[in-house]
Amino acid sequence: MSSHFNFSIPLPAGKDRLIKTAARPNDVNQAKVFKFDVRETSNTRDSKYVLLLNDSNTAIRDQMKMNALVGLDDNLAEVIGFEKIQNDPSLLVAT
Repeated sequence: MSSHFNFSIPLPAGKDRLIKTAARPNDVNQAKVFKFDVRETSNTRDSKYVLLLNDSNTAIRDQMKMNALVGLDDNLAEVIGFEKIQNDPSLLVAT
């Protein structure tokens, strides 16, 4: 299996985090690719999936989050902005 994610954060007490990053926070194609990658990878890897978007200059639209997460289990994946992670890095490892 080739890697579809940029980073992996292994957690000793739970599911590891697989993180995909995107520089353009409202690119609908990135959202669709993320959703496809989560669906394909979650069949073989028990992880939590994070789409980390660069929201330094542009706010993330709700439509972007919806496109990335529609049809996925709420506990399986999330979309989060870099600004939020920069303020509280522990969010990447929170359950």
